[in-house]
Amino acid sequence: MNWVWKIAIGGVLVVLVAAMGGAWFMGGYTMTSAAMEPATPERSLVLVSRIALSTRDPGRMDVVVFQLPDQEGQAVRRIVGLPGDEIEIREDDVYIAGKKLEEPYRPSTPDGPPQTRPPRAPPASMSPTTVPAGAYFLLGDNRRGPGDSRTFGFVPRDRIYGVVWTVFKKPVAL
Repeated sequence: MNWVWKIAIGGVLVVLVAAMGGAWFMGGYTMTSAAMEPATPERSLVLVSRIALSTRDPGRMDVVVFQLPDQEGQAVRRIVGLPGDEIEIREDDVYIAGKKLEEPYRPSTPDGPPQTRPPRAPPASMSPTTVPAGAYFLLGDNRRGPGDSRTFGFVPRDRIYGVVWTVFKKPVAL
């Protein structure tokens, strides 16, 4: 076989391996809710690193894509509670073992009258509860957005697919 054929076959193999492996290393997800606003607006595209969690456990503050419990589909939320943590929520603020969690990514409260919670929004407060072994407590940055671990419960490790690597925000209408 001459060298041109060897290079051609080698190139084809590289492209096939990259295409097949790329789906395992990275994935895409379109935000279908306002749960992570303002950092990740609805209809934004997020790229997810699937390989990141093959070398480490999910960490606090990781933004992850996971399988919704007892539902079809996936969602994006932030991990705030790790296995063994005692989590409490008071007026949308998270406390871990009694200490308030610093959350600089959350939208600030606007001046003016208090906003009402949408009918499907999770409750603003939650009594202390301990995250079980092998599970995580996930919340949206927009606490008045759609469901999170306050409504669907803890998320087992094997339902977390990957860590959000980058966000492509939806285009702004002119």
